[in-house]
Amino acid sequence: MVELLVVFGVVGALAAALTLSFRPSKDAVATAEAERAKRWLGRVFNVALTEGRFFELRYSTTYSSWITVHWLDTNEDETFESGGRCYFKADGGSYKSSYSPVWHTLTPAVTLKIAADRSNKAKVLKYLVISGKCLITLRDNP
Repeated sequence: MVELLVVFGVVGALAAALTLSFRPSKDAVATAEAERAKRWLGRVFNVALTEGRFFELRYSTTYSSWITVHWLDTNEDETFESGGRCYFKADGGSYKSSYSPVWHTLTPAVTLKIAADRSNKAKVLKYLVISGKCLITLRDNP
């Protein structure tokens, strides 16, 4: 009976270790969420271009879990929220960029730092770069 309990204990410990080893790291989750944000922005630019809609892209100059599109024709906001899985930060004094479907341009272009936590000393995992010509890339360096 004691041997059986020991076997169950060992099997339980191995199962717990395997379960923890297959859980994705916080950095991997943040990177996957950044990829999801990139796809969301691509959809926003596609809608704006095909429907001829102007918008402001709003972001934070401190680490935050959101990026917002403010549609100028309807005065409505559409927000990407990472749910704390990753954080976005723009450097510099600007907190918004304007999109024009006439020229398919974003002014100013923006680079958002991606981190797994919101501290000011957070390790930058990726850079979400949106060029003036609306090319959206997820890079390892700016």
